Amino acid sequence: MTKNVLIVTAETNINYNSFNNNENIIIGVERGCLDLIYRDYKIDYAIGDFDKVSGEELELIKSKVNKVEILNCEKDYFDGEEAIIRALAYSPQKIIFVANPTKRYDKNFSIFSLVFKYGIYFMNEDTNIFLIKKGTKVLNFDDYQEKTYVSFFSRVPTLITIEGLKYTTENFLLNQYDITCASNAFIPNKDGKITVTEDIICIMTK
Repeated sequence: MTKNVLIVTAETNINYNSFNNNENIIIGVERGCLDLIYRDYKIDYAIGDFDKVSGEELELIKSKVNKVEILNCEKDYFDGEEAIIRALAYSPQKIIFVANPTKRYDKNFSIFSLVFKYGIYFMNEDTNIFLIKKGTKVLNFDDYQEKTYVSFFSRVPTLITIEGLKYTTENFLLNQYDITCASNAFIPNKDGKITVTEDIICIMTK
């Protein structure tokens, strides 16, 4: 069984050493392939329409990766979602998706949809976005000490109880895309506890 699938869509300084083994699958997307190649990480699968790389760079990718899928520029999904669909075929325990913010707000906003739809764990050097399923979730302070802001968003009306963070609430009705539960924070050395009646996403940012 595949432990994790790491999808890299952009160039970052994130250390991927823990994924660079036979237990995990690494998928490169567009310039994420180049980031993995230049930093000597393995690539199990490369995918994209590759409109963000030069012809020379694409040849380099082809020379380094056994499985390269070149998508049509006119398609139903963004390259990143196509990569997630391929990742699901490995039946992984977790899909980690790496991307940087862009000037295109539609692509940035699409991350929310991908987290809700596929339950991926999104990350870059500054931000983590992940799904909190209905029920109770403990956010361990020790796991997120480098994060400054903690925000919660829902896509359907949800009752939320927040305990242990700077701002608390009990059975608050959080409507879809309401910003009322944005910009919370940890209390030093204290875990947060979130209880919700529907799935929500948590965004943590430095």
